[in-house]
Amino acid sequence: MADIVFFFVLGVIQGILEWLPVSSSGNITLLLVNVSHVSFSEAVRVSFFLHAGTMLSVIVKFRQRLYELAKEVMYREKTPFVYFYVVATLLSCLIGVTFYWLLELEIPDMVGSLLIAFFLIITGIIIRTRKEGLKTMQEPTLKDACLVGIAQGVAVIPGISRSGTTIAALLSRGINQKDALETSFLLSIPPVLGLMILTFSGFQPVYLLSLVVSFAFSLVSMEILLRAARKLDFSWFCFAVALMTILIVGVQVV
Repeated sequence: MADIVFFFVLGVIQGILEWLPVSSSGNITLLLVNVSHVSFSEAVRVSFFLHAGTMLSVIVKFRQRLYELAKEVMYREKTPFVYFYVVATLLSCLIGVTFYWLLELEIPDMVGSLLIAFFLIITGIIIRTRKEGLKTMQEPTLKDACLVGIAQGVAVIPGISRSGTTIAALLSRGINQKDALETSFLLSIPPVLGLMILTFSGFQPVYLLSLVVSFAFSLVSMEILLRAARKLDFSWFCFAVALMTILIVGVQVV
């Protein structure tokens, strides 16, 4: 019963935090390590797999845009956005898989928690320094694709927000926030599918509960949180979680 409640809560947290630049995988990993006492490497794998629910909500919300993108690819329409999407995805997958295998190493739980705290601080700094542009995604460049691909690939590291870094990368290239948000969501689908394949071997039936809950909460909260994300400064959330993690680890050492 305790596991059911815990994974229900994880689904709620994943469904809400995925849309905010605060690293849902970092927060889920910290909860699994420090509350459920799961090993760091296992916690990382579970946090990756739970992204499946929010990925499905992206597919539902942006189904029309995805349909148009699929048609462009099928009919080999050489639009700038298709090139951008393919290059950014390939680059992010190449970098992301490299970091994923590094995370498979046996990292001590306390060290892993402190690393997440450190990268949450980095995420907070990125959020505070990003600026909005005015351009649309109609004419993205190769440089845009490379920068976003690198940002998304590095964000495999728990504690670094995928949405935060990709949106910040797009904004730094002069893209307006609306297009940056939508593009960031669309780009999330291929790497999440890849992570699901890599982590499926450790699947447990109770994970389905988290997937269903995160999907439902994503659909309900997406619009509200997207509006809030444009007005609120979430960097302080990253700093607060990082400080809390450091304190928890400090108490365990003492």
